[in-house]
Amino acid sequence: MKVIGEPQLIGYQKCANLSNPEKPVEYQLRYFAKVEPIGEFTPDCDPDGDVTELLEIDPKDYKKYFDWGEVGDVIIGRALKFLKNF
Repeated sequence: MKVIGEPQLIGYQKCANLSNPEKPVEYQLRYFAKVEPIGEFTPDCDPDGDVTELLEIDPKDYKKYFDWGEVGDVIIGRALKFLKNF
């Protein structure tokens, strides 16, 4: 992917490992960036196959594809504000 413009930090999420409290807490950073594909898409080489296709979706429809719950609503809301000002 080619980033067009400067990525903007939307926020972060603290992720405690509830199944193994001995593991360190992880943080997930969320960014807004306008991107465009470079060349043809090829599926992720990750053995789990997490990325299988490239879709351009309306951010308002994100729950059709994944649901981050209440945190996701805040993240998408902030991303939409960045998009409006882009």
